[in-house]
Amino acid sequence: MWAGQFASALSAGGLSRGLGDIHAALYAAPGAFRDITSGANGYFTAAAGYDQVTGLGSPQWTALYTALGLRSPVTSSVGAGGTVSSPAGEPVVATVTSPVAGNVSFLPLTLPVAPALTTALSQGLRITGPGAPLAISFAVLPSLLPAGVLPSEVRVFHNGAVVPVCTAAARECLASSSQAADGLRFTISGASSGDWVFASDRVIRLAGADRVATAIAVSRAAFAAGSAPVAVLTRSDQFADALAGAPLAAAKKGPMLLTGWATLAAADAVELTRAVVPGGTVYVLGGPGALSPLVADQVAALGFTVVHLAGIDRFATATAIADEIDPTGPILLASGLLFPDALGAGAAAVHTGGAVLLTAGAKPAPATEAFLAEHPGATLYAIGGPAAQAYPYAVALVGLDRYATAVSVAKRFFPGVRGAGLASGVNFPDALSAGPVMGAIGVPLLLTGTTSLAPATRSYLTAAKPLTVHIFGGTGALTTAVTTAVWTTLG
Repeated sequence: MWAGQFASALSAGGLSRGLGDIHAALYAAPGAFRDITSGANGYFTAAAGYDQVTGLGSPQWTALYTALGLRSPVTSSVGAGGTVSSPAGEPVVATVTSPVAGNVSFLPLTLPVAPALTTALSQGLRITGPGAPLAISFAVLPSLLPAGVLPSEVRVFHNGAVVPVCTAAARECLASSSQAADGLRFTISGASSGDWVFASDRVIRLAGADRVATAIAVSRAAFAAGSAPVAVLTRSDQFADALAGAPLAAAKKGPMLLTGWATLAAADAVELTRAVVPGGTVYVLGGPGALSPLVADQVAALGFTVVHLAGIDRFATATAIADEIDPTGPILLASGLLFPDALGAGAAAVHTGGAVLLTAGAKPAPATEAFLAEHPGATLYAIGGPAAQAYPYAVALVGLDRYATAVSVAKRFFPGVRGAGLASGVNFPDALSAGPVMGAIGVPLLLTGTTSLAPATRSYLTAAKPLTVHIFGGTGALTTAVTTAVWTTLG
């Protein structure tokens, strides 16, 4: 009887699984029981309080809801064509407009069931209305997002089925969705009663037709229209300046875009106009040898303020970027002659409020030495073998290969995090725009080969079981075999 009633209470409370050991909560709430004080069973006699005949007494389930932390539905009356809302201050607040008069009830789903191949936000809502079709608008706090999920990737599910975007043929459909600083907003038309869950795909590929388009795809996923105060622009066919630029993009809360040397890519001009506030700042990384002066002129012609960050070489450009960031966290040192080690370092520097500086392979670079001399108290990490040779007194994060090094960075700076990004460790471009975004949402950037999952990366994913994995770049960068291997590893 207890098991059946308790299962019923859990279901009515919007839960899909149990609460764990409930004994402490039960014995701490004697008022949730009707005490039995008389009678005997031949061995023991009932008395006030706990006894071995009747225990704590007969359960009063309404009171036990509170004792066990369960929720009762909140019910509001609505007139024909009227509107009512669930309680303000909840992580998910729904406003329901009903065509007929009656009662509308709201019950938080505190352990919502994720639809297949998705990760659910940590709360949903069970809504019961007097008639259909209902009009429902949701306001969802961003704090509900699982690790690694971008707001733009969240979809609405009703009774386990995704709610489609409205078309001429759609009945129940998503009329609008938007992002704001205070959360996500969705409006559903033609709705009916049931369980509403918000979830995103567990494995998500962000890609474009080429490296420029992939960076734009990342920007569009991470930044709503007009939401970025800045953008960072770097060269698409050279990696050095962009390696240090990842923390800058995140610190200034803007995307990193890639372009050719001679002129601003037309698609970049469109994305800058979409993502960056009018009159915002665009940081151009590197001197004339990295990006033609015409690129800056074209950016300025769009109405943006151009700020050049450049030095006499890639090492000095990295220190100029670090000066602009004014880091409060550690300095991550990586080779400026090869790209892989610095890719994961960028996301880690973002996450810790640090900066990335470059070494001349296994030797210190003069510009880097000068910066460190001006910041004697900084904590130093050497990412990869060459940087560890250049700075033997730094904390070394070195793996057997580039993939294991990225895993070492992930374990050091993102302990216990259940989200990850995955980019090519063979080619650099896709990971450049990925690092700022992954670091900003608190998950590491891992590397792998083009056609298979690197052993160190596979081992990390197997142990971490991330709720969300972003794959950056098209199938030319990471084939579908990599995606399949990720799914297999996640189980």
